[in-house]
Amino acid sequence: MREATFVPKTVYITYIAATRERVWQALTTPEFTQQYFFGRSIEIEPRSGGNFVLRMSDGRDDVKGKVVEWSPPRRLSVTWRVDCNEAMRTLPECLVTYDIEQAGGAVKLTVERGASMGCARRPALRRTRRLAGDPLQPEERAGNRQGARHRT
Repeated sequence: MREATFVPKTVYITYIAATRERVWQALTTPEFTQQYFFGRSIEIEPRSGGNFVLRMSDGRDDVKGKVVEWSPPRRLSVTWRVDCNEAMRTLPECLVTYDIEQAGGAVKLTVERGASMGCARRPALRRTRRLAGDPLQPEERAGNRQGARHRT
């Protein structure tokens, strides 16, 4: 009989003053991911089983994986393997899932990251929190700072 193995999971929840469709765009289009994923642009085949790549601004692959679930605008799930760092290439891939739900006048974004040491070292928390910023909150550009209360 096999011993049960503890597999840690990290969950981040962020509230964003935007529509579910805008948050979906922020996660799945290169124009937005360059703003929220530290200059990385996404290349994603919009279907389960499709390829997923985050490219650095110089064109090198940073993260590679497969689309596990593609359910716009409510859920995106991808495998995640760090490719840019030689030492991290040998680590097992993990599963990253983005759930997008309406929460009153905001959107609740839940990012769940399955557990491998490689994934645990990635700065997903900062990426998720950056989604709460401009341009998804156009009222902030106009000088209304009310949307900023959703930032953490």
